Amino acid sequence: PPGVTTPHVARAMSLSHERSSLLASSSTTPDGASAFFDAPTADDERSRARNFARWSAWGIAASAFVSLALSVDMLGHSHAIHAHTPTAALGGAYMPSRWVSRRAPKKLWSHNVPVEAIDTPELAFAELERIELTGEALAVAQHGLELQSATFGADRFLDANMTRRKLETPVYVIAVQASEKDMQKANNLKHVINEAYRIDTTATAVDAQATDGVSAEMGAPAPLVQIQSAINAQAWPNTIDLANDAAAPLEAEIPLKSLYYLNALAQARKNDNKLPKGWMGVSHHVGCLYSHLRMWQLHARAKNAWTIIFESDGLYFLAVAPWQLQSVVDNAPSNADVIFLHKKDLHSGQFVRQWRTGNEMLYMYNWDKVVGGAGLSAYMIGPRFTEKINKEIIGWRGADMVDAWLMLKMCDKKDNGDYNDAHRLNCYHAQRNAKPKHNIGGDLPEWYGVDKSTRWTDNWAQYVANEQRDVLYRDALNARKSEYNVEQAEIKEQKRAARAATRAARARMGAHENIPAGSKTATAKPAST
Repeated sequence: PPGVTTPHVARAMSLSHERSSLLASSSTTPDGASAFFDAPTADDERSRARNFARWSAWGIAASAFVSLALSVDMLGHSHAIHAHTPTAALGGAYMPSRWVSRRAPKKLWSHNVPVEAIDTPELAFAELERIELTGEALAVAQHGLELQSATFGADRFLDANMTRRKLETPVYVIAVQASEKDMQKANNLKHVINEAYRIDTTATAVDAQATDGVSAEMGAPAPLVQIQSAINAQAWPNTIDLANDAAAPLEAEIPLKSLYYLNALAQARKNDNKLPKGWMGVSHHVGCLYSHLRMWQLHARAKNAWTIIFESDGLYFLAVAPWQLQSVVDNAPSNADVIFLHKKDLHSGQFVRQWRTGNEMLYMYNWDKVVGGAGLSAYMIGPRFTEKINKEIIGWRGADMVDAWLMLKMCDKKDNGDYNDAHRLNCYHAQRNAKPKHNIGGDLPEWYGVDKSTRWTDNWAQYVANEQRDVLYRDALNARKSEYNVEQAEIKEQKRAARAATRAARARMGAHENIPAGSKTATAKPAST
């Protein structure tokens, strides 16, 4: 009834009043309910944390799985490489398993003597190649026997004054026998060397039959100066037998098809012994590589201490006189593997030594700072050359254009990132005239270019430092170049001043004789001028 309030009505009125109060509140908007119910709760935070942990665990597990898979794959590739499985690239950090996988880790180098105490060539070479010397070997190195000039009996000289040595080193001249012009140059080179050393050629064997240091004529010794057939890849199958002979020592170690550039022969064998068309653009370089490779193998097979190698045109680029070839062999540093003999007045490396032969001086420099080069016209290889170069060919899985590859890559350090590593080959350069000082980096004695006696460089500790750290070598080279440029600028200025003074003197003389300006009238010059 009206005016009577029951408990249910009272409760409904209370709820209605509460709802009206909420709607009337200034902080409440039409979206207030959504905002109220969407506000995060403690349960929501815990749920989000659980989801994050769950996805993180899955991510870590997936990363671990991928890492494991890549590791297994890399181990498989490493095993394939050590098993001599062919790859397509040259220059990878590959070495056959017989040289690397069983090799003990490189131990920390312990100097034979303190670096500042290195004062002989033997100690310097041992330091650069990381050769440990002990006992008698160390005593000999400290004594410096290499600093003493080699002596030979009178019967090993051409003259009574003992100034010109007899030729005792085999000479191989590479020539294309199918080319009349090439053979003419090779025969001329052979004749010049024979004449220089007074070699009697009337009873010697045919050069083309001379291999392994023995002639085919009844086992007679081969002549010292031999013309060896070049390998013309473009004309294969002609001369392909010589290429097979050159590749044989390498094929005994690794399939030829996996050696860059050398694999041209493997492909030719599958093409009726003809060079495939894809190789024709570089056929000259393939033939040149195999021609020199064959000389290197002949050198080892004949057990030559040294072998002098010429290309047919080598005489035109020779940096020493033909009669001085044996003298270069006699004065080769004990660690030398190859000595280049072509003309190169630009910087190639540090000065090593100088010596007198006859009435002339010869100079020896390192060949390990060269930035460009082409042409193997003349060079000589030493006792360890073939063994070293075969290892490098196998280790690098091939070669390249033989001149630049040998002169630049093989004469460089094994690892450019580690200046302490030895060089692949110990390379030098010999020539008649002293290189200008501004073309030489590293340590250079004050007497260089002035003293004309037989001498080695005399600061071996500095020599080693400059060999190990290119920056020291380059700094010294740049300093000498700058000094040279300043001197040349001064000389140029002096010449300019002299010319100006001459013109002024002539002008005064013309004015004194009242010669009109611009007149071409000849005037007799005073005798004093």
